Amino acid sequence: MSGSVHQGDSSPEQRLRFALIEILALWEGRVCARHLNQVFGLSAKYSQIIIRDYQLQSGAALIYDASLKGYYPGPDFSPHYCQGSLREYLQLLHHQQLSLGAIEVLPHAQAGTEMLQIPEAPVSPVLIRQLLNAAREQRRVEVDYVSLACGQGEGRIIVPHTLVYSGFRWHLRGWCEKNRSYRDFVL
Repeated sequence: MSGSVHQGDSSPEQRLRFALIEILALWEGRVCARHLNQVFGLSAKYSQIIIRDYQLQSGAALIYDASLKGYYPGPDFSPHYCQGSLREYLQLLHHQQLSLGAIEVLPHAQAGTEMLQIPEAPVSPVLIRQLLNAAREQRRVEVDYVSLACGQGEGRIIVPHTLVYSGFRWHLRGWCEKNRSYRDFVL
């Protein structure tokens, strides 16, 4: 599901609040005034007003359920202030984890999810400077390359082109003279 981010006449703070409402409704299956209280420090009454304003401005189908003490998304619910992606929800969980529980936004989600911090591999600034200079000047560079397939190191001559971050680690994309093609090399 992919929503279109709605800008409308709302302020940045209001769009942020509306996005939280949508993320929680979409991925948790419910949103209540308490969520807004805890995240934004709002009163219960003002939080209810924000949820009502959200429904009026977005036309979203949120249905109140007294037993849940909150709203759940109806069958026609679609986000307008967020993208509706799982990544947004996971980022919210990650933010909550980083705050060390200071904000208890998603008490039910904590039991079933965990965000792992992937350790960042150390990369030497000196190495990066040399590779960036070689890329700018289109110079060849001799590197030591260790293939995961065979585990043996060997010399390669490459022409660096671009630094690429995959979300987990840094790669250098460059022309490999041995393979006569562009390759990505993990730094």
